[in-house]
Amino acid sequence: MLDDEFMGSKSECNFDKREECSEKGSLYCVLCESKATSWLRKITTGVSEINATIHNYSFDLAFVAYPWERNSEQILNFIKSEESLNEIDNFILNFTEQFGTNLQFDRFGMINSLSGYRATIRINELIAENKNKFRLVLLTLKLWARNHFIYNGKLGFFSGTSLVILVTKIIVDFNSTKMTIYQILAKFFDVYTYKKINNIDDNSNNKQKIEEHLENELEPISITEETNENIEELREAIDWNETKERESRNKLYINNNEVLRDQIIETQKFLEKAISPYVKQILEKEINGKQLLLEKVLEKNSKMEKHTKLVWPIITPGLPKQNAGFNINMSTRKIIWREMKGAHDFMKTNVKNALKAKSKIAKNLDGNHLKNQWGGLINGGEFKDKYDQFLAIVCTYNPTSEYGDEFCDFSTTRIRLQLLFSIETEIDAICHANLQKPIRDKKQCPKEFRKKGWVCIIWLVGIDFGINGKDKNISSQNLVNIS
Repeated sequence: MLDDEFMGSKSECNFDKREECSEKGSLYCVLCESKATSWLRKITTGVSEINATIHNYSFDLAFVAYPWERNSEQILNFIKSEESLNEIDNFILNFTEQFGTNLQFDRFGMINSLSGYRATIRINELIAENKNKFRLVLLTLKLWARNHFIYNGKLGFFSGTSLVILVTKIIVDFNSTKMTIYQILAKFFDVYTYKKINNIDDNSNNKQKIEEHLENELEPISITEETNENIEELREAIDWNETKERESRNKLYINNNEVLRDQIIETQKFLEKAISPYVKQILEKEINGKQLLLEKVLEKNSKMEKHTKLVWPIITPGLPKQNAGFNINMSTRKIIWREMKGAHDFMKTNVKNALKAKSKIAKNLDGNHLKNQWGGLINGGEFKDKYDQFLAIVCTYNPTSEYGDEFCDFSTTRIRLQLLFSIETEIDAICHANLQKPIRDKKQCPKEFRKKGWVCIIWLVGIDFGINGKDKNISSQNLVNIS
């Protein structure tokens, strides 16, 4: 299948006129024409991908152009034994042998898609004896994280992948076959709130000690892999490792000041050779301006340096291994920890006591009290009640725009970074961004942003000074409009 047969390069789906999808042979149009499809979007940046919701079930389809050299034997073998890790590894190995390991952006996305599939098969192996428990615990944690506004990987919080790995780690490391759902959840919050994150006990009331630990690096959380000699060399070339992680985070969070330093040095050389007082004055002014700018860059870099640490590496069992927690920074980690601590304490008191009560009077208990306690764990309240001050970020576009959805989706990642660069480093607070409605639930803009039928995607950002021990106020309402 070629890329255009997958995506339908000229196709745009209009649910009111499904039959008019222009590329009749494409998978995209087949999905568009199905009345069971309620959401459909193409992603063209990086690896080609289709986002779809069919029968109210959401999923993503990624396109991988596999180099089969007119010989379909390896593809067919892969399909026949697609749940064999060795076959999957050999499949990926052949991909890299054809394209190399220094891949272009689209090929890199393709190998990551294959890696994700490989990780899924590996996890299925590990939780085979505890599938029902795994699913129930994972579903509970997804609902909990979503309702507590910490379930969005692009904004620096948990993602589906990171939660899967964290739950799998608990299932594998502890004798979960004999554990109840409550015990697995309690172990999850105990391990990741205290033992893994801070290496402190849950009775510690030393706020300063906790704050210090929340700034520390964390050991990578990974799942043990069996050795496969055929791919060891490939793993060394493409797998996640701490050195690559630090380099990537440094590039992301630290501004390169070498160019500015070189410019100052060059201007100083011109100043030394200058004869005219007027020229000297201009050059001195230019040097002073750049030195002031350099000081600001260095000051901001100093504040951003904490985000370059190994904040919370959550490593996938794929090929290559990847960090599912890469987008988590020190600020979002503090927000996650705060919510996890609340869940840990609630599990330890309310849910535990409700389970004891049910056990004692099981015959006469209608179950409502225990049900209410589980509801209390999952319910996170209203986002607007969590903070006193907010920043609204609005992405607006014409619904006929071919790239409107994609642009707003991309903006989510930029928001996470821009909050750090432009706000947190300036006012010493932590910003908690929350997408008010999924991209697919876009709606008409509020009146103050409305442009004849345009739609809006809105992020609400809670500003928390207290989490850093500060108590400040923003005097004026802030609003960022992305359009």
